[in-house]
Amino acid sequence: MKEILECPMCEGFAEPKSEKKKRTFRKEEFEITEFFYLCDKCGEEFTSTEIDELNVAQVYNQYREKYGIPFPGQLTAIKQEYGLNSTNFAKLLGFGINQFAAYEKGEVPNQSNATLLSLCMDPREMLKIVEKKKGILSESQNKKVVKRLVELAEREKSVEPIKYYFNRMQTPDRFTGYHVPSFEKFTNMVLYFINNAQFKVRLNKLLFYADFLHFKKFGTAISGAKYAALPMGPVPDNYAPIFGLIEREGYVLTDLIDDFEGLVAKEKFNSELFTKNELETMQNVLDAFRYKKTNEIVELSHQEKAWIDNEKQKRIISYQDYAFNLKGL
Repeated sequence: MKEILECPMCEGFAEPKSEKKKRTFRKEEFEITEFFYLCDKCGEEFTSTEIDELNVAQVYNQYREKYGIPFPGQLTAIKQEYGLNSTNFAKLLGFGINQFAAYEKGEVPNQSNATLLSLCMDPREMLKIVEKKKGILSESQNKKVVKRLVELAEREKSVEPIKYYFNRMQTPDRFTGYHVPSFEKFTNMVLYFINNAQFKVRLNKLLFYADFLHFKKFGTAISGAKYAALPMGPVPDNYAPIFGLIEREGYVLTDLIDDFEGLVAKEKFNSELFTKNELETMQNVLDAFRYKKTNEIVELSHQEKAWIDNEKQKRIISYQDYAFNLKGL
């Protein structure tokens, strides 16, 4: 959101403010950090489209989390994975012809449809549906989709255990920043920051600030990574095996840098994986910390409520509870 806006009621200027409020959705209350602009001249409060979207997203995200409802991005991803279009997916599930597309765009499904959509996240369950409704797809389409679903089901049996950390089937929650954990995006965030942060202590802080700053601004993380509060500050949960996986996949190489082990990029950063807003957020973090020493960034992270409240128990940090209180950026 913009730091300062002209007041639409007078010639004053307004800054963003926030307060905890409870909002009702489908007869249930959810607590959110509600944002608004407050004019310094006339004292009027108002919002922008961007702020309205952030406030509403907080409610929808918590509702989806509570009931395990797949998020829009997950639905688009599995549609593409399975080789189906939105219309055929809707027909296979017995929805109205445009209903699946509406869910992809953000409409929150009712409980019965949400249960069916959750089942479809598993290719084995989707295979059962396709086989029961052979008349929906043409014979050639049916064979192609069945083959693809069988391949996906078999592939999941041989997935390296640490890759389950990036399991697209899990419902995003407050600990993933309401974003499906993405190995590709996390890895490319590493590649984005690596020239300025070759050592893991510094790199972990830039990753944390990038994900949490984006949530603060837009209500969703960039990578979907979970972050734990450890003695040196917030770090990606299970970061050691994750970095090991990134190296085994050939994206980075561990090498001696000034007599210490550091990371060197072996692949180029792929900007196409990110939205314009995500790229701007990462650039904001890089600009803010480019010339700060690592110990300064660590000390800054120790001032974050996200770290202070969770460090003793080394807990996973909730984006919803702490990103809006971010001090470092």
